[in-house]
Amino acid sequence: LRQQKQERSLAPFLRQIRPLGLLYGIVVLRDYVRMSMTSFLPLLLTAAGHSLLVGGLTVSLFSLAGAIGGIVGGYLSDRWGRKEMLIVSSGLVSPFFLGFFSLEGMAAFCSLLLGSVCIQSASSVVVAYAQELVPERTGTVSSLVMGFGWGMAALALPLTGSLADTYGIATTLKGLSLLPLLGMGLALALPRTPRVLNEEGKE
Repeated sequence: LRQQKQERSLAPFLRQIRPLGLLYGIVVLRDYVRMSMTSFLPLLLTAAGHSLLVGGLTVSLFSLAGAIGGIVGGYLSDRWGRKEMLIVSSGLVSPFFLGFFSLEGMAAFCSLLLGSVCIQSASSVVVAYAQELVPERTGTVSSLVMGFGWGMAALALPLTGSLADTYGIATTLKGLSLLPLLGMGLALALPRTPRVLNEEGKE
């Protein structure tokens, strides 16, 4: 009887294992890049001759821009669709972050903040997407995709440090800035959620 209950509790997740795996991959990639930028930006800026105050202020504004991105992403996904929002935002992260390393002055700073807006805009979208895939277990699927994804991204941070020691901080962060493009590929493979398909059928 206990085994039957366990099988019934796992059934909703097993039915959506492929799209949940894609969402999980998107979360890990994007949060790994975000955490790496947040952790190593102060070191990058101080190495370039800026003060610790500038480094701390930059990280604070980077985080604030990300919080705004979460709100914007949720708002736009309600109008464009979850999948479309994930594709667009993932595709914009890399150009903006690479712009930070290519531009100078205020243009570089604005490009960095826009990259933060884009990379964080997926946070609320991924949760909503996962809940629509498994509406029977909304709490569990949210913690599985987001909480476990954040944890895995954090565990990968030592890799960033090792790469920075070998190739330099700037080169490492430039390389990591390309990872969201892989996330865009994963987003392209996502299906439309049942809620979206039902709404299209009503129109």
